Amino acid sequence: MSKFCTSCGQQLSDTAGFCSACGREQIVSESFNSASAAYNQNTSIPVHTFNENSRFVNQGHERADSISGGVITSFILGIIGMAAWIIPIIGAPVTIVGLVFGIQGNKRRRSGLAIAGIILSIIGLFATVVNSSIGAYKGATGTLFQHKSEVVFCEKVDSKLHPINPGTTFSTEEFYVTLTTAAPFHTTEINLTIYKENGASESVVIDTDRTVNQDWSILAVPLTLNTPGKYKVTFSRTSDGVKLGEGIVTIK
Repeated sequence: MSKFCTSCGQQLSDTAGFCSACGREQIVSESFNSASAAYNQNTSIPVHTFNENSRFVNQGHERADSISGGVITSFILGIIGMAAWIIPIIGAPVTIVGLVFGIQGNKRRRSGLAIAGIILSIIGLFATVVNSSIGAYKGATGTLFQHKSEVVFCEKVDSKLHPINPGTTFSTEEFYVTLTTAAPFHTTEINLTIYKENGASESVVIDTDRTVNQDWSILAVPLTLNTPGKYKVTFSRTSDGVKLGEGIVTIK
């Protein structure tokens, strides 16, 4: 489009403010200004829309990445929990966090990896609870560190109560039975019970309590059994009945 000077008739551009021939000021059409403004406004819409869509797409990708990260974290913590249950102070928090991540990830987007993480975390948490319960019981009964005990029959003992000439068969003369534990007895009395085995049954022939020091870990008791046969000898704490050890001896 073009226009003409209102004074001399010179052809001018639509946006000219003055005539290039006579210098007369020109009036710019209001309709042209309105059309230009509308055009500019319309052309800006696609740019605005593109920016908004890009933002939503980016947010979607970020959310998906976050979910995937939680699912993977749950799976990894589940594997760690399967190995860490042996140390409850580590296994408990690891498996609980793994379980939380797995449940959240599975709610937002169902995934086999999330389910695997949940299952591993549950197994690890169960093992941790069982291990903690066993440790608490052993701690309360004083057997936490008592992994090994030994009952030995012998002809006699030395000054430190160590067995001399140990064996499993003795005559009706006096011999000794010793109890050695890896940890202190944690009691002031130990019960000694001797059973005579009679085929499928057994009968008690001796049931007595021995006074000991609770810090001791070795005890030697002299025995005399006058009747030939096979005997079972057991030691247990009098306070709670926890068995400390047992052994079998034959009298000829």
